[in-house]
Amino acid sequence: MKVYSIKEVLNTYSKQCDGGELMLKHIICFSYGQRMSYFNTIKYVTEEKLDVIKKNLELCNQIGMQSHIFDFKEFCGDLYPTRNSVFLPKLTTETLVNAAVKDGKLTPSSELLDLCTGSGCVPITISKATGCHADAYDIREEAVALAQENCKNLGGNVDFGVFDVLTDWDKTLTKKYDVITANPPYWSLEDVKNNKKLAETSLTNDFMGGEDGLLFVRRIIEEVPKFLKPGGIFFLEFSNRQFKIVKQLLKKRYKNFKVYYDYRNLPKVIKAVKK
Repeated sequence: MKVYSIKEVLNTYSKQCDGGELMLKHIICFSYGQRMSYFNTIKYVTEEKLDVIKKNLELCNQIGMQSHIFDFKEFCGDLYPTRNSVFLPKLTTETLVNAAVKDGKLTPSSELLDLCTGSGCVPITISKATGCHADAYDIREEAVALAQENCKNLGGNVDFGVFDVLTDWDKTLTKKYDVITANPPYWSLEDVKNNKKLAETSLTNDFMGGEDGLLFVRRIIEEVPKFLKPGGIFFLEFSNRQFKIVKQLLKKRYKNFKVYYDYRNLPKVIKAVKK
């Protein structure tokens, strides 16, 4: 049976993958039923396995989410089980985690708040990397239950709860935090129309941020300073199409901005310090 070097596979198929070489590496590992750390052990790919990789690559390009192909999703080296009712980790959101770990100045005595937590991947990963304690919230009980399960299995230091970022701030939050992270829904109506395949195979409500995509973003930007300690840091994930608007909204209440780019080299996360 013919075999191909892993270098040949990357050179041949990276340009065919919507997410480039990094996404292709994930697809290759998933095709073996392994996490990303397994990649360096792969030297050669059989013709049979290459057929599996090509099939998964095609599915990933069509659907846009690995979680619809595999029964788990890798995020920052950990595996998160799929649930139809819960929005799963995205590769782009690793940018949010990396920014907070690198520039959040978090220590074991720090307090982190994560909003719109979904599977809990952001606070779980940050708490493991820095030793800090985190509170994390999502609007749906199903998401909170799964996040609690993930935290127990992966060894995070996070307390989870149900919270609506449009209404529940003063009713739920009782303390101030060193760092607040947020990855709210930020798709506009136009985004949904332009991504019908992804919308049809995903929880559209987890993407949809109102007509212009900024319904939750605006509310979070407005409320977050009340719950940050003096000099506290806010990390926000957003759509690259909203970059200029988001930065303008932040200028009223924050300073010292820093922008982080995702694996596609698109602006994805912004750091802002409370004035």
